Amino acid sequence: MSEKINISEVPVNIPEAEKVQSLREFVTSNEGQEKLVNFVENLKSELGNKEGWISTCQKAEQELENMPINEQTVECINQNFKIYIDQMPPGHDKGHYSRDLLTSIVLADSLQDKAAFKSEVGAGLLAGAFHDIGTSIIPRYQDNKYGAGHGETGAFLFYQTTEGLIGENTRKLAAYSIAAHAHYLKPIEVQIPQGYKKDKYWDETWKDENDKLNGIAIQMTRRSDRADTNGVTLIFRHINSRIDSIEEGGQDLSGGEWVNLNHDSLLQTINPIIRDPIENPPTTLEHILRFAKSNDGKNVYSEKDYLFPAFQEILALKLSQFENLIGKMDDSSDFITESPENNKFIHDLFYKASKSDPQRFEKAWSNFQDIWPELSQEAKSRWYNGLKYSETAYNEILSFYENKTKDSEFADVAKKTIDDLRA
Repeated sequence: MSEKINISEVPVNIPEAEKVQSLREFVTSNEGQEKLVNFVENLKSELGNKEGWISTCQKAEQELENMPINEQTVECINQNFKIYIDQMPPGHDKGHYSRDLLTSIVLADSLQDKAAFKSEVGAGLLAGAFHDIGTSIIPRYQDNKYGAGHGETGAFLFYQTTEGLIGENTRKLAAYSIAAHAHYLKPIEVQIPQGYKKDKYWDETWKDENDKLNGIAIQMTRRSDRADTNGVTLIFRHINSRIDSIEEGGQDLSGGEWVNLNHDSLLQTINPIIRDPIENPPTTLEHILRFAKSNDGKNVYSEKDYLFPAFQEILALKLSQFENLIGKMDDSSDFITESPENNKFIHDLFYKASKSDPQRFEKAWSNFQDIWPELSQEAKSRWYNGLKYSETAYNEILSFYENKTKDSEFADVAKKTIDDLRA
């Protein structure tokens, strides 16, 4: 597969920040998109079926002796990706990456004795953490424009940047899982390359004759993402990504419809209400509610959740916090008036959850400040109440991860990550 693309033409492994811009220009060009689409199609051809997946896992298993996935490996990969992590945009940022890494560690720990292949658990851990790394290169909300959107670009970036750090076949498993993480349910016609249609990804999961799980790396990746898109963390992710997306433009798929990202949709995003029925574009609270309702185990997104009890434990905490959040926001007896101190509290809380580049964050935050005056005093009070609770809930989430990872083989990485999120 790797022989079918001339990576010397792609400036992936150059660490200087200014070179990232040249990579962005390449990826969004016709030539770059052709190359990345070919990379993904070759990946699909090799891994996108049960036989190919098992074969790749078996080869990856043999690589672990010389190239294990341990704390040193994760630390090394983190260091190599630092330039990209630091340039992930608000909403799909260092904060999101860090929480995804923690979820991935919890999932990996819980699956060690349940998975058919340890290499697949390792690949799922890495893919779960780095699934949005492509947003440092290509705008998140232009997936319907490019054949190689943020997932496919992230897959390519991960595959090339981890060369020599983990086994060739482990890289393939992780790259495929990153490309497939967005979990689109139907083909998407794109503008570039012309005439290309981005098809669904094979994602089968099953138990073998020894009652061991196969096909879990993709599912681990998606559940790392879903953990952060449930509960109060989605407030920070959704609003931060929306205020940032005004700069780049684009569309988001919501409720089966493409929603334009502009002033009107941003105003709707921060309207603190839940309507019945929910309309498009949804408010942030409606967006969280949709995710909450999708966790019933009866749809394509959550039907495999029963295989991942550790994920269900994370989800239970997030869903209980969401109920508490709505209760706090609906308590009309506690009216909080607008003040510079309260507005600074909101700003600081959103930045703490983001951890994105300060200049990029402030530029995005100016879009929030433009919209905020259009809300009523009642709406602002609801947010003050909700976000004060969200700060408490966020700290509770970090304490949960701290407790779950203290005995992990990745405990030091987890502690460093949690300390950074608390700072």
